Amino acid sequence: MRARSRLVLTLFVGFTALTVRLAAQPALTSWKLNTTGETGTYTLQNGTKGTLPANVQLVQYDAIYAYVSASGIPSYDIGPFPGNPNIPANQHYIAAIPRTPAVPATKAATQLGVNGLYVNGVAMFNADDGNSWRNSSRTESPQGDGIWHRNGGTVEAVGFDPCEGHPQQQGVYHHHEYSPCLGAQLGATTTSHSPLLGFALDGFPMYGPYGYSSPLDPSSGVRRIVSGYRLRSITQRHTLPDGTILTPAQYGPDVDSTFLLGRYLEDFEWLAGLGDLDPHNGRFCVTPDYPAGTYAYFLTLDEQGEAAFPYTIGSTFYGTPSIGTRATIPLTGVTTLPPLAIAAFTPASGGSGSRVVITGKGFAGVKAVYFNELQAPSFSIDGDTQITATVPGGAAAGRIRIDRADAYARSTTDFQPSQPRRRAAGK
Repeated sequence: MRARSRLVLTLFVGFTALTVRLAAQPALTSWKLNTTGETGTYTLQNGTKGTLPANVQLVQYDAIYAYVSASGIPSYDIGPFPGNPNIPANQHYIAAIPRTPAVPATKAATQLGVNGLYVNGVAMFNADDGNSWRNSSRTESPQGDGIWHRNGGTVEAVGFDPCEGHPQQQGVYHHHEYSPCLGAQLGATTTSHSPLLGFALDGFPMYGPYGYSSPLDPSSGVRRIVSGYRLRSITQRHTLPDGTILTPAQYGPDVDSTFLLGRYLEDFEWLAGLGDLDPHNGRFCVTPDYPAGTYAYFLTLDEQGEAAFPYTIGSTFYGTPSIGTRATIPLTGVTTLPPLAIAAFTPASGGSGSRVVITGKGFAGVKAVYFNELQAPSFSIDGDTQITATVPGGAAAGRIRIDRADAYARSTTDFQPSQPRRRAAGK
């Protein structure tokens, strides 16, 4: 795939602390934990294959961070990577994800490299590919002037695999944009709110391209969330998007068939009111995982389903980024999260009062069961891998959720309540 209202802002300022307290658990419970030794397979352009540990190996937490240990390799097949000689490698990440995100007045720049992790432990990069224009030699390189930064979402796209990822020189497999493979694995559709894809290093969640039409109203319908960026109307690269006038020594190459518009990050501009999202590519909204609301980033697509700039996260974080993916886990005060997951449920539909058998893992200690956020009137824990729950009256179609004191989990498909049959007249 290629490529605000004042009320919302006021609500965010007023309710940030409340939101974080109510919705801190997804940063602990949304990761795809590998508890079976599952591996992921990569294929190189010459046909060579390799396997590596997949997904997230361990989640631990203290009062400040969720510590996510991951290989950086997904469980779905990746590769080949046309024209890319690099080979995916186990990154042994220990990412520190803030449990209570802070919102600074001065925003920190996103970095070259890992700016977040997807729920399968794969790295999220921004749009910068690490090269910039060097005016004196009229070349692009890592030693460029650092003014006209090359857009990895366009220049590197030829080397992306079908999952829209590729490895860099150190074997870091990563996505600069939305991955259809991860979306498919998480059950993403164009008619429901996108699933939670991961977390930026500032602790705020990242979602796919679809969200609620009205940010604070989950009943407003679902639609594609639109980026606020557009290509600038320029033929010469003599000014920056903020209006800064450059000196001749700072000019970029003129727009032509070699240096097409969109080749550099500075070819784009953000316009208030153009789309749904702010310059960081996020907004304050409610989501299925954060019914009380949160700031969230969205991985944007255009009308044709191609990646839309800035693809993942903008040039700055909304929140304060953490210490990154090479964290040292404290020796004390850290809890290891027992895996909690719903694997399946049966039957897939049923009326009020009917019984549904839910299977998965980590069910010991579950405190409540919900059908589309409506609490089940009763349930029994049949073991660590099975719960039998009663469908509540008035439940609408939606996910099943189970709550434990330290975590919760949702089903990946909807339960469909059935309506009682009406008796025919005179019967």
